[in-house]
Amino acid sequence: MSEESEQTDALTRMVGTSPYHDTTIQPWEVWASWELNPWEANIVKRIQRYRRDGGKGVEDLRKAAHELEYLIETCPRP
Repeated sequence: MSEESEQTDALTRMVGTSPYHDTTIQPWEVWASWELNPWEANIVKRIQRYRRDGGKGVEDLRKAAHELEYLIETCPRP
């Protein structure tokens, strides 16, 4: 199997259940495309899933807000 087809298979295959299985783009595709760090990636993930089946609603939003607070406190200043 070529490297390209292995990547495609990993993107189209779902392991276990996930609130992302019916999305047009997986969170990890956004993370890679935007070159996000883990804190930024978690925020995107939580925002994408908070209102989906399998998501955690307001808890996801609160966690995203908390992670955003961390980024604000620790980001390099211009």
